Amino acid sequence: MKDSILDGLLAKALGQEILRCIDLTDSAALIERVNHNSITLLAQIKDILDNPALSDSECFYRIDAIVDAFHAEGLSTRRHEGAT
Repeated sequence: MKDSILDGLLAKALGQEILRCIDLTDSAALIERVNHNSITLLAQIKDILDNPALSDSECFYRIDAIVDAFHAEGLSTRRHEGAT
């Protein structure tokens, strides 16, 4: 069911349910963690983009490093779909 309509609808319903539960609790700690993780990931991406050791004209090394940073945070991309 990868990327199916059902998956999308389930994800949306689950996300809405989680947000409803968050509204019933103190969400400040959760928001702080999300903000921290977002800032950390952005700092990693900036470091990758500024890293001269990853220099190549097509930026493949930088893109792969950014994809790796996303994956390390549990965020998927389609960058390596079908790659072996």
